[in-house]
Amino acid sequence: MYEMRLLERIKNLEEKNLPQTSPNNDISRAISSISSHLQRMLNVRKGSVIIDKEYGVPDFTNSPFDSLSEMGKTMAEEIKEFIERYEPRLGNVKVVFLESEEKELVLKFKIEGELIFKNKLPVTFETWMDPNGKIVVSR
Repeated sequence: MYEMRLLERIKNLEEKNLPQTSPNNDISRAISSISSHLQRMLNVRKGSVIIDKEYGVPDFTNSPFDSLSEMGKTMAEEIKEFIERYEPRLGNVKVVFLESEEKELVLKFKIEGELIFKNKLPVTFETWMDPNGKIVVSR
């Protein structure tokens, strides 16, 4: 059951929806759970959670960067540290800023890591910011 977060396990118990266990189900469930957790995590601003002021991603909107590339690389490092601290199911996390070929202002990142509990299976997620400023995570 390590593939699900605590609240997901409680919800399944309340619904009496006990998942079937097979290696493929466990891996798929883990990746899906991590993806949704990353999306929730990355949409929280640092300092907005009372119980842990370090939880969240800094607001970079008023940061003094000379270029989008410089800001992207700084954000990638912040995101990496945040994931390493708050998503224990991913190991060897690497976050890369993906510079856009187009001239539009788009922030995209690739998140790579390994599932800790399943023979260090490599996983990759892509993130981008939608027009409303919400970060979307896909696998």
